[in-house]
Amino acid sequence: MIIIILILLSTSFAQDIEGCIEPGANNFDPEATIEDCSCEYQPFYTNSVFDCRGPISLIVFTEAITTLQSGDQVAVFDLNGLTSLGDCSDQYGEIMVGFDDWHCGELPIIADESVDNCTFGGVQLPGSIDGHQIHIRVYRGSEQQEYYAIPVYQIGFGYFGAVITVISELQLIPADESLIGCTEPEAYNFSPEALFENYSCWLPMAGDFDLNDTVNVIDIVLMVDFILFTEPGDLEFYVGDLDNDGELTVADLVSLVEMILEG
Repeated sequence: MIIIILILLSTSFAQDIEGCIEPGANNFDPEATIEDCSCEYQPFYTNSVFDCRGPISLIVFTEAITTLQSGDQVAVFDLNGLTSLGDCSDQYGEIMVGFDDWHCGELPIIADESVDNCTFGGVQLPGSIDGHQIHIRVYRGSEQQEYYAIPVYQIGFGYFGAVITVISELQLIPADESLIGCTEPEAYNFSPEALFENYSCWLPMAGDFDLNDTVNVIDIVLMVDFILFTEPGDLEFYVGDLDNDGELTVADLVSLVEMILEG
């Protein structure tokens, strides 16, 4: 009887093999029976600024996060960071500033901050910009699906520039570019469906029909043209509908003249 029990126990232990049990992973182990959070997938995020490292900030994803799975690739973006490299060209756009793989434990990601020494005769190096919103993306290799993440912050408020930011949970949303845009309701290009700010908001000056950041007699002439002859578009209504009644009328023209006379 004892021998039978020993055989059964040894058989049971032999079946308990730790490893990656996800068939789509690079390191899938067909003999593994217990997931050990070691799964790895083909890299999805490849563009980085790590060779240009200047100042850094630390973004920590705690092991308490429940929505991540073994092998998930976690990336941190500034949606309108500095992208200039080694010059003073003032180029801005979406840039990944840090990434790493999740393996079921605390995950610290070092995020690169931008450098701008042009005022002192130096150059610009790419990275995040202080005060910009931290944007997190997750690529799940087991699903071949990218997600945008809404974080819960344990330390910090979700903006670049803090020495350390700690995230205790993530809500994952299937990636959709319509979720990125201008979130300022007063902007001309406000995107009501956007959840993530990319600092593209454009607020043309009221009455500035020629969009030169100055309101003068030329704008009066242009407004008269739109009132009498030319069908105004959305932009003309945005800058010219000074009484907010949904029309371009003589009342708006009077308001524009008063604006110019009052300086």
